[in-house]
Amino acid sequence: RPKTRAILGLMRLNFLSVFERLSLDAAMSEADRQCVQEFWQAHIPFAASVASDYAYLALRSDGVVVCGYGPEFEESAEQVAASLSDFLALFIAHLNGSARDERLVDFD
Repeated sequence: RPKTRAILGLMRLNFLSVFERLSLDAAMSEADRQCVQEFWQAHIPFAASVASDYAYLALRSDGVVVCGYGPEFEESAEQVAASLSDFLALFIAHLNGSARDERLVDFD
């Protein structure tokens, strides 16, 4: 699936240019910079929001979907769903009102 990988790669570059750059700019040391880079190498953001603060949804390298909020994007990351398919079911339920999830409010 080269086309899918290319699209995900472009999404990753666009979102990373925001989230990773903000975190790298705030990093206090080289060790902090390395932690930021390692985090974003293992996460592919696929949604962003500025509804209340900077927020993102990302697919982690192990398939888990996480959400996180600024200014501490990496430290705030929490699991939303065990897989992308579980996330899609959760998000649909959230949007149609059958199971609202506060972690997803910024992404309505």
